[in-house]
Amino acid sequence: MSPLNITQSLTEQNVLLGQNGTLQITCDAFPVPKVTWFFNDTELKTSPKHKVEVKQNVFSLTVNKCDHPDTGIYRVLVDNGIDHTEQTAKFNVGVKPKVEAPKPANDQTCTIGQDTQISWKFSGIEKPHVTWFFNGQPLEANERFQITETEDGTTTLSIHKAQLADKGTYTAKATNPVGEAEAKTTLNIAGIKPTLTNDLDATLQATKGESMTIKLSAIGTPRPDIIWMRGNDDLVPSDRIQVHAPIEDGDDTYTITILNVQPEDQGDYSAKVTNVGGTLKTKKCKVTVTKSPEFVNKPTTQEVKQSETAVFEAKVDGYPIPKVIWLLNGKPLTPKDGAQVEMNAPTGDAKLTIPKVDLQQHAGSVTCRLENVHGNQEETVHLNVLAAPLITTQLPKQEETVSGKDVTFRVVVRGSPRPDAEWFFNDTPVAPENVSFDEEKSEYQLLLKDPTVTTSEGSYRVVFKNELGETESAPCVLTILEPVKLTKVAPTTDLIDLKVGEPFEFSVDADGKEAPKVQLTKDGKEVKFTSVEGIRHVYSVPEVKPEHQGVYKVTAKNKTSAEETNVNLHVTAPLQITQSLTDTHVLLGQSGALSITCDAFPSPKFTWFFNDTELKNSGKHKIESKQNVYTLTINKCDHPDVGTYRVLVDNGIDHTEQTAKLHVGVKPKVEAPKPANDQTCVIEQDTQISWKFSGIEKPEVTWLFNGQPLPTDDRFHVTESEDGISTLSIHKAQLADKGTYTAKATNPVGEAEAKTTLNIAGIKPTLTNDLDATLQATKGESMTIKLSATGTPRPDIVWTRGNDELAPNDRIQVTVPTAEGDDTYTLTILNVQPEDQGDYSAKISNVGGTVKSKKCKVAVSKTPEFVTKPTTQEVKQSETAVFEAKVDGYPIPKVIWLLNGKPLTPKDGAQVEMNAPTGDAKLTIPKVDLQQHAGSVTCRLENVHGNQEETVHLNVLAAPLITTQLPKQEETVSGKDVTFRVVVRGSPRPDAEWFFNDTPIAPDNTSYDEEKSEYQLLLKDPTVTTSEGTYRVVFKNELGETDSTPCVLTVLEPVKLSKIAPTTDIVDLKVGEPFEFSVDADGKEAPKVQLTKDGKEVKFTSVEGIRHVYSVPEVKPEHQGVYKVTAKNKTSAEETNVNLHVTG
Repeated sequence: MSPLNITQSLTEQNVLLGQNGTLQITCDAFPVPKVTWFFNDTELKTSPKHKVEVKQNVFSLTVNKCDHPDTGIYRVLVDNGIDHTEQTAKFNVGVKPKVEAPKPANDQTCTIGQDTQISWKFSGIEKPHVTWFFNGQPLEANERFQITETEDGTTTLSIHKAQLADKGTYTAKATNPVGEAEAKTTLNIAGIKPTLTNDLDATLQATKGESMTIKLSAIGTPRPDIIWMRGNDDLVPSDRIQVHAPIEDGDDTYTITILNVQPEDQGDYSAKVTNVGGTLKTKKCKVTVTKSPEFVNKPTTQEVKQSETAVFEAKVDGYPIPKVIWLLNGKPLTPKDGAQVEMNAPTGDAKLTIPKVDLQQHAGSVTCRLENVHGNQEETVHLNVLAAPLITTQLPKQEETVSGKDVTFRVVVRGSPRPDAEWFFNDTPVAPENVSFDEEKSEYQLLLKDPTVTTSEGSYRVVFKNELGETESAPCVLTILEPVKLTKVAPTTDLIDLKVGEPFEFSVDADGKEAPKVQLTKDGKEVKFTSVEGIRHVYSVPEVKPEHQGVYKVTAKNKTSAEETNVNLHVTAPLQITQSLTDTHVLLGQSGALSITCDAFPSPKFTWFFNDTELKNSGKHKIESKQNVYTLTINKCDHPDVGTYRVLVDNGIDHTEQTAKLHVGVKPKVEAPKPANDQTCVIEQDTQISWKFSGIEKPEVTWLFNGQPLPTDDRFHVTESEDGISTLSIHKAQLADKGTYTAKATNPVGEAEAKTTLNIAGIKPTLTNDLDATLQATKGESMTIKLSATGTPRPDIVWTRGNDELAPNDRIQVTVPTAEGDDTYTLTILNVQPEDQGDYSAKISNVGGTVKSKKCKVAVSKTPEFVTKPTTQEVKQSETAVFEAKVDGYPIPKVIWLLNGKPLTPKDGAQVEMNAPTGDAKLTIPKVDLQQHAGSVTCRLENVHGNQEETVHLNVLAAPLITTQLPKQEETVSGKDVTFRVVVRGSPRPDAEWFFNDTPIAPDNTSYDEEKSEYQLLLKDPTVTTSEGTYRVVFKNELGETDSTPCVLTVLEPVKLSKIAPTTDIVDLKVGEPFEFSVDADGKEAPKVQLTKDGKEVKFTSVEGIRHVYSVPEVKPEHQGVYKVTAKNKTSAEETNVNLHVTG
């Protein structure tokens, strides 16, 4: 028998209205107890409302279809005659919570920074308790989140100054004892879209090497973020690119600053301004980079020996890259001058080399001039050539002076150091008083004062010396001159009168030192002497004529003086007609003149006759003379004035007469309303131009084209009709025939002209195949754009990119159709570069008109590729490893270096460099370490069009280094193989020697895992006697050696479990009798021993050595069960069982 043991007590129950509810209690006892149920102290029996039942030791009361009257206190009485007890529990009937809304979910929006509320109403019995969640996590109330409830079941979450992080799902969860319900609100946080208060400037001029800043102002809530772009590429902040955003209230300025601006920073800059309210884009700011030329390092003066090489160096900067011009003494130097001019544009290093310098040719000023579109700068230094004296301007072979007039000898000499000079006269040294030196001209001078024939006439020379040598000038002979003496021999008077045919002579004697130059002039014009013998000069005319009349002058001149003498000759002569009477054509109604020119001494008398009738001055006729021109004028000429006119000329010495005819006519006239018109002809067709003229005499017509005479040929024919019509016929008109055609009619009294402007019409071009809309070109390759067009004449084409016309060159090739039936025009660009991107179009024109093509958008790209691949490097420990590659691609590839598959960064101690313009990529790993750096090195290239990578190796030469040591302790089971492992790095690969208790081990069971760099020692069938002890290994290579830590090996043995009591596996006991379960558990290592009853651990009563005991002095029903002892160590496990049965 045993007392009551309540293992599960009566508990309060909450039941949903209309559902069944159950109260139950679990009780163990001998004998089995009687259970009585009560509700408000009224005993309950089994009925339709209540069901009382027992299952084993579980006693239950079920209340069917619960309603509110069933709520109350239920009591149970338990009694088995030995012991008794009672328990009570509350029984609640309720209604689960409900959301009082059409739908338990909604959306709500709040502007950032404003307050908002979320409310839900719940019902239920009992009144529900509401908790709030945000994105599934409990929401705690604080200064910004407040929760309030009203009596009608409404719960409200108030959010103060909503933030962007408040966006999400808010859940109100209502709970009471019989159920729960939840309502969800999705809260969206709206922002105020950004607004630009100050946009970007349209343009910015930046200076190469300096910094530039672009800024804008923008507002919005929340404060907008910004992405800066150049072209279509986002700009990532770096040490050179600095981006600043406003952080203080009232500040709305965003800036991007680029330090050390370079040409590749040119482009269209823009920004994208974004917050949750939206996004806007700025205008574009076109940035151009310039720099006027400047010297980083200036050239310096050079001093070089004769025939050696002179080198001038400078370092320059500027953008566009300056043109460097070297000048020697103000004259540009070229390779033709023997100079070598070098310019390294990327580095700015300029160099001038002058080999075999020559004192005369090269000494002087050297100027380095820099030029670009933004300015120029120059620096002048000197080239000093060390040389023996060299005469560059000699003494003249001859020198003259007038007696008593100072004279200076001059010699220009170059030499370094400056030479000394010694002068000689007739080989006798000259005193230095009158010797001087002009530093600027390098000119040595000797002054002779008041020279005379006796003291100064003779030979002069000079000798020059310096420490490098000496030289002597050419000799100069000095002559002393004396003045001119002129004597007239004939005639004896200054005035001579002669008749035509008489002789004339003019003679003089001219003397002096030097011999004077003698000149004869007549009326100021030079005349040659008839003869010159010694100092006698003669001019003679055997028979004079009127033209010999005039003033004759002789002038004698030498370097010292001049003299002259004159003769005036008068000549008389008979009539001389120089212009005869000629036939004259006069316009009807106009005046006509007949003229004759006559020279005679004395002047003649003129008499005029018409049809043998003498004419006098009258209203019809006017007779006059001017100098030697004699004229008869007939006023208002008419047809009766036509006839023969005669003139009689007589001066008393001679006489003559002449006749001439007078013609009266009408000048040509264009028989048309206007003397000009326009006419059009289609190209390749025949056409005619006609004009009619009248006039007396009948005019002669000539044709001109654009003011030039027009020759007739197979294409141009001119015909005339009797009525005065002149016609020009043009066969198959060409474009070159366009212009002004003039018909010019001429007769003796005048001319007239008529003009026709001829236009040649063409057939306007038509596109038969237009440009493609887009073209993808590959950087470095060629691309071709083509179209087809027809028209007459064959059209010309102008290709453009954007608004810029493209001029053909070595890289841009333009072809046009030349054969019949071909109408294809092409533009080919070789070695395509990114700057070739853009909108291409063409303008096709002829005389018929112009058409424009569509635009073809050309994009340039290139997948990444290696121009030069990296190579495997072998480097000693702690030295520097350098990997280099040259890459290409567009956009410029991103270069990523990986060591053993992991990207390298400056944090890893690596230096990564990339020269985007040249494509040179470089990885530098200083102080390489075998453990940290040895392995595979991968260079990976990436852009939007693809990627490529190349893997090489970094081999680090190092002494052995153990990276994974032997364990200090190792255990194994007797007879079970064990392997020792040590990971060692070293290059070359180290040799290994294993030791057991300091005795070398034979290498039969040693091995090496190449992949893991792991050295292994296998012990087979180990025992305590043969294998237990200390193991170690020594590694050696040519760079050093190292010793592993020792490892102590312990050899374990399996568990041995012996049951001492009871002797059987099944034991039957009555309540109150004693029970003992004891075992001996042994093994190496000592086993862990565990006792369980029905699977649950029970502690031993006592443990002494290997003996483990569990004892119960008086068993009870609860001691009944299966007892198991388990003994386990690292090698094995054993167990033993006892099944205990207890009866009452």
